[in-house]
Amino acid sequence: TLYELQKQANFEEWELDRELNLMNVNPDLLWQPFNTLSGGEQTKVLLALSFTNKDSFALIDEPTNHLDEDSRQEISNYLGKHEKGYIVVSHDRDFLNQVADHILAIENTEIHLYQGNFATYEDTKQKRDEFNRERNQKLKGEINELHQQKEQFYHWAQKVEARKNIGRKYQHVLNRRTRLNKGAIGHAAAKMMKKSINARDRMDHKIQVKQGLMTNIEDIPKLSMNFKA
Repeated sequence: TLYELQKQANFEEWELDRELNLMNVNPDLLWQPFNTLSGGEQTKVLLALSFTNKDSFALIDEPTNHLDEDSRQEISNYLGKHEKGYIVVSHDRDFLNQVADHILAIENTEIHLYQGNFATYEDTKQKRDEFNRERNQKLKGEINELHQQKEQFYHWAQKVEARKNIGRKYQHVLNRRTRLNKGAIGHAAAKMMKKSINARDRMDHKIQVKQGLMTNIEDIPKLSMNFKA
């Protein structure tokens, strides 16, 4: 095992012995063929190897696989007390609560950093999601109101346009009877139409701004399994 590991990394034997002793693993394992070691023993040896280089940063993937409860606790104690930093990926929540002091969570393609262990992360994320859901609900209501106002302006603009057309149709009659300026009705209608368009543009801008304020919350879908014995 020692020779196999020395093909993978540059280290002194005493450095590996030190890490194995910190993990309560007998260094005599190094003098057995690597393929004869159990899955748990291989994991421990490779984990010890990742900490022999003081200038590197260990990236540890599922270190508790193939380990019994006692071995998991040994790994937890080893990592929890280690002075060197590392990043560990694990599905074992109890394990993460013992060895992690920060959580990097990938949520909707974004990486969020939380201070604390996994339990702290869950609590913080739950409270943040609840706050964002309430905020999103409020924003949705405001957006719906803006859409309604926009719709009202649209109908108002349609009425203005209709009046404008009617005014053109009967303009010669109105001018003959009341001596109104020929362009008065058209000018007033055009002015009202422009006002309507500007109002709708403002509504569109407000809607876009509020949509940009909404938070995309990552919800975990419920998993149901249908099976037959």
